[in-house]
Amino acid sequence: MATKSRSRLGSRFGIALAIVALGLVTLFFVLPEIVRRRAISDAAARGIQLTVAKARLSLLGVRLFGLEARHEKIPGAVAKAEEANVDLAGFSAAAIHLHGLDVTVPDLLVAANELESARGAGPAGGDLRRVTFANALVHLARFAGASTSLEVEGVSGELLSTPALGDEAHLGAEKITGSLGASPFGPWRTTFDRTRDTMTLRVMLDPSKPQVPQVILARGAGKENLDVKIPRTHLKSLGLPFSAFGLTAEDDPEIEVDASALTTSPAPGTSGASAPSAAPGTAAPETEGALVFQSWGVHVGRFSSALDVKIGGKWKGQGDRASIQDGIVAVGPFGGTLGGTVRGIPPRLDFTFESTPIPCTELGSGTAASQPNLAGPLGLLGSVLGNKALTGTATLTGALVFDLANPAENRLTLKPSADCSFTLR
Repeated sequence: MATKSRSRLGSRFGIALAIVALGLVTLFFVLPEIVRRRAISDAAARGIQLTVAKARLSLLGVRLFGLEARHEKIPGAVAKAEEANVDLAGFSAAAIHLHGLDVTVPDLLVAANELESARGAGPAGGDLRRVTFANALVHLARFAGASTSLEVEGVSGELLSTPALGDEAHLGAEKITGSLGASPFGPWRTTFDRTRDTMTLRVMLDPSKPQVPQVILARGAGKENLDVKIPRTHLKSLGLPFSAFGLTAEDDPEIEVDASALTTSPAPGTSGASAPSAAPGTAAPETEGALVFQSWGVHVGRFSSALDVKIGGKWKGQGDRASIQDGIVAVGPFGGTLGGTVRGIPPRLDFTFESTPIPCTELGSGTAASQPNLAGPLGLLGSVLGNKALTGTATLTGALVFDLANPAENRLTLKPSADCSFTLR
């Protein structure tokens, strides 16, 4: 009797072990495949074609290997990751930690517009609440036009669902380099923080001051604010695309910039004058800003001697076009008024300026005396014979075109004119 009882007990124990073993085998082989297929299905619901080479069970969840994702509305864009560690909530991913991430986007403007329009419009994200990555590489083309590109290294980030994935994001990049036409720029550092209602981008141009942002773009409550504050420093230390500004590799002038711009979007349902880019009958955003730019020892136009330059003014407008107001300009000994427009995103500047007449005696002294190409032969004679030998006046007119999207069109035109004469006494 006891023997039969032990036999039944042993049989039940064996069955239990078999069930546990079968469960473990199922968990080991089937669960990773369930997670892999669920990830592919969730991605497809967001317009993303995801492939995963293989999946394995780990102590903390599931590991996916050989991931590649493409977005159906962003042609040519591809994101690849060597591995993803998946934290589970049941059979679904609650968090994904990516390793070896490499992203290529052939047209950043198209991608940014598509991703922004898709925010909150697609599936809520299921159980996925967090995506993290570290030391990623990002290759971006056409960030401001056909001949522009960015290479971003050391990218770390966290995307959170509040409630949709990406509504909150915290990103940072250790090194940004790129090209604006034929002009290289960088290295820079940057941080990006976004919540459901706000966004802040900080750019650190000077590697010697990695914690001090010189450019801050903030957005929230229907307003977008750009601040650029660069204390007096040499241009090359900022990694700016000097040749796009008409400078040569040998130039290294000092510059100082204090600029701000504010764009205010109308309240929903507001009607009024609309910009070409605004929907018909919808009031266009209002823009305003101010700029003070100074440069010391810069070569401009045909003048081989270095000049000091100052440009300042305010602008105000609607939509993607604003007009310069209260503009001032100073080039060497010349000072005058600045006018023109700021258009589009990325911006295009079309400026014109005209100096007030200055006495020809100033061409032979002071600043101009050290800049003979600006003063001309009469300035040289004046500096030799004395200022009293020169009579008459001189002026300087010019035009500046700076197009961030089309750097080949950038140009500066200066036209000095003088009605000067000299008398020997």
